[in-house]
Amino acid sequence: MGCHDSIVWHFDRSGVYSVKSGYRFLVNKARNANAQHPHQSFSISKDVWKSIWSLDMQPKIKVFMWKVMLNALPSKENLYRRGITLDFNCPICQREVKSIEHILFWCDHSKVAWFAGPCSYKPNPMGFRSVVQWWESVVHHFSNDQKILAAIAFSC
Repeated sequence: MGCHDSIVWHFDRSGVYSVKSGYRFLVNKARNANAQHPHQSFSISKDVWKSIWSLDMQPKIKVFMWKVMLNALPSKENLYRRGITLDFNCPICQREVKSIEHILFWCDHSKVAWFAGPCSYKPNPMGFRSVVQWWESVVHHFSNDQKILAAIAFSC
């Protein structure tokens, strides 16, 4: 029949693999993957970032809030996603840990800490689905009072 099989790189018009075409493929793949993750920094409004970085408090609190917004803390859920197997139950309340939200708001011990703390603000864990959504509502509600925003961020 005379037909020969050949290897073709489908991600370049020429059909030939090159480092440039491989790099372009990986960059496009990463962009598509990032578009599907809601916790990426580009999907969080500039107002949220501005509200965090403009707080008059220690840089370590700002960095903590930044990591919270990006879901970059080593929660059991995030560790599992990175291939570290462990018990999913919260070591404090013995319920399943699903997110940063559980650690900061939904765990019974977190609720006690919020209500016993010196900050007059008490979060309603049923009023939001993500930390970003919670912080946006806090910033909207207390936009004129940087001291309260700083106290709330410190309470986290």
